[in-house]
Amino acid sequence: MKTPWFLFAAPLLLAGSSPTVAAQAPDADWKQSHQQVEGRLQAVMNKASAFGPAYTPIYKAILPWYGAWGGRNNGPVDDWMTSPEVYGAELAVALSQGHNYVADHLGSTFPAWFEKRLPNGQVYRANYMLHLPAGFPAPGHKYPLTIGLPGSGWIAHKISYSSGSANKDSWISVTPILEGRRWDVGFLNAYLDELIRTFPVDPDRVYCSGHSLGAIATWEWALANPERFAAISPDDGFGQPYRAVRLKHVPVWAVHGEKDDTISSGLAEQMVSAVRAVGGTALYSNLKGAPHNIPPWFNADPVNRWYLSNVRSHERAPADPRDHLGLDTSGFSPWLIVHLPAEMYWKSDAVPGLQASDRGKEEPKLFAKVDGRDTIVDSPVLHEVDLKEQATTLWLAVPLQMQTSSNQDPSIVSLPARDMVRFVFVGTAADAASHLKTIAQQLKPGQTLSDHLWLTVLGPQGDTFGKQILECRCQLASR
Repeated sequence: MKTPWFLFAAPLLLAGSSPTVAAQAPDADWKQSHQQVEGRLQAVMNKASAFGPAYTPIYKAILPWYGAWGGRNNGPVDDWMTSPEVYGAELAVALSQGHNYVADHLGSTFPAWFEKRLPNGQVYRANYMLHLPAGFPAPGHKYPLTIGLPGSGWIAHKISYSSGSANKDSWISVTPILEGRRWDVGFLNAYLDELIRTFPVDPDRVYCSGHSLGAIATWEWALANPERFAAISPDDGFGQPYRAVRLKHVPVWAVHGEKDDTISSGLAEQMVSAVRAVGGTALYSNLKGAPHNIPPWFNADPVNRWYLSNVRSHERAPADPRDHLGLDTSGFSPWLIVHLPAEMYWKSDAVPGLQASDRGKEEPKLFAKVDGRDTIVDSPVLHEVDLKEQATTLWLAVPLQMQTSSNQDPSIVSLPARDMVRFVFVGTAADAASHLKTIAQQLKPGQTLSDHLWLTVLGPQGDTFGKQILECRCQLASR
């Protein structure tokens, strides 16, 4: 139940690998076969409704798939999937003979089609993989639902039917296929609405997992709509720690590969720490020796059992901090003076440039300082921008658990307590420096600002990667 791709074994796990594919028929032959199969499927549309109210909505989802998406000659499927033409023909024959193909193949994975037009005119379309539990349907029974969001290796992936035998799963699982550059929360909400309308889903037991790009989306979706989930489990991804209060009532189990060289495990640890800090429940598994593509030896059973132990909370989610940053039309919040206590940090070497969102190679080096210390990263990375030298140094606070114990690490640097001017903005380090010139004119006589900026990347401005929201702090001093 952890993610649908565990049900499909290794091929889906290794999202970045090149799949072995079945042979593709010549284009002319394919067109003729396509027209024949599509005609046969259209001819049995009405017969599918004869299997009762539990199966009618399922057939309405899987029958259009071949013509809407599966029938496109847009590349072959993996060799562990059945050719769309073979599957379509088998489905048409079974239905024409009065056989309930879905009921006869429980445990298999069916390709399905989603299409929905919203009141604002926005149309969402996608194909997805559907897996039904053993014993389906049970009259009057609502099933848990797990949604698995694959990573970038599965963008526009060609899918089809995959045979399987009925197992003891007690949930419905789906895997939508991403067509664009990243997951869209509007699409995901419309998709979940349609799943709940189509299948006997228990809305109090909806779970979301994702890998890499899908894990980023899992975090973002839950931050945007925590009221929709009983629990989430992102793998090898990152979120926005400053918004973690949104997940106070949504249990999290984050999983990350120790040897992930694509997304640092420290980014997942920041989210886990932030959820814990606001009183939420966040478990964390760092898989020793695992790369970015988590290998099939990872046993998802503990997460599956944990999923089923969680039911959606009906507590009101805390307000989203992103909605209360106070940004004006120019993209800046009001400034204020804050007092920071003395803290202990690790720092990177200075790197040329002032780009605060460029993590480069220095950030993973800082995260590595925490490895093997029975603690996790619990703070954001600070970007100290030296305007005179046109260089940036990264700083990571030593985890609180280490700061309260005796520490002999010679690489730790102590920063004294200090007063800082703070504001939040959308833009670049140059924008912050320009804004500070305006702030300097508003200070009391004798107060001055440093030429070093301390920037923290909070997250994207909206639901798409683009402009980043940054926090800026600048040390305040008196002449």
